[in-house]
Amino acid sequence: QEEVLQHKTEGECWIIMHDKVYDITKFLDEHPGGSDILMEHAGKDGTEGFEDLGHTEQARQQLEPLFIGELALSEQQREKRHTDKEKQQQRQAQGSSLQPLIL
Repeated sequence: QEEVLQHKTEGECWIIMHDKVYDITKFLDEHPGGSDILMEHAGKDGTEGFEDLGHTEQARQQLEPLFIGELALSEQQREKRHTDKEKQQQRQAQGSSLQPLIL
């Protein structure tokens, strides 16, 4: 992750998504939302922002040729991320079962 942090300029811009590292330098000018939003996540993990916006399958496919490697995580970090993902999925499942209250 420290190596990714070194690549946070418009001339060399890397981002982490789902524990994968992407070189998005050439994509900055092509991004429909503009380069500013990508630069906010440059050198960092942009997974949450990417998922919160609900990107299309096409957007996900555009990442594939930009892939440069897997993020090196310790076993402890991997376990924590797995646990965090499970908790998030549980919260989402609980939220989807709520019924509207009519007064």
